[in-house]
Amino acid sequence: MKAAVYNVPNNIRLEDVPEPKIKGKQVLVKFRTGSICSADLHFLRGEWKIKAGRVEEADDVCFLTTYVSPVKYPLAVDLLAKRLVDVKRMITHRFVLSDFEQALSASNNPAEKSLKTVVTA
Repeated sequence: MKAAVYNVPNNIRLEDVPEPKIKGKQVLVKFRTGSICSADLHFLRGEWKIKAGRVEEADDVCFLTTYVSPVKYPLAVDLLAKRLVDVKRMITHRFVLSDFEQALSASNNPAEKSLKTVVTA
């Protein structure tokens, strides 16, 4: 399977890795669409420490999902649920999964003026 793998700062690559063994209440989710968030960029730049060779997981990096807590952000969740916010206009860049490294680069480059970068399988 493909996974985002951290190697060294400024080097997170999409690589083939073995499918993980699922334990307990864990689930393996098929990736369809995700977005690159600021946490991904902190890891990319080496601002947050992570072990080389680490496969990025949803618990550590937001690439696999975007989550807004209804407890922490009830107004945001309510506005989104009522479709009062046009989130499509926030998406400034779109990439296919095979162009993952380009998506990271665009998100990390201030000249690109990236607000939200979406990656689809």
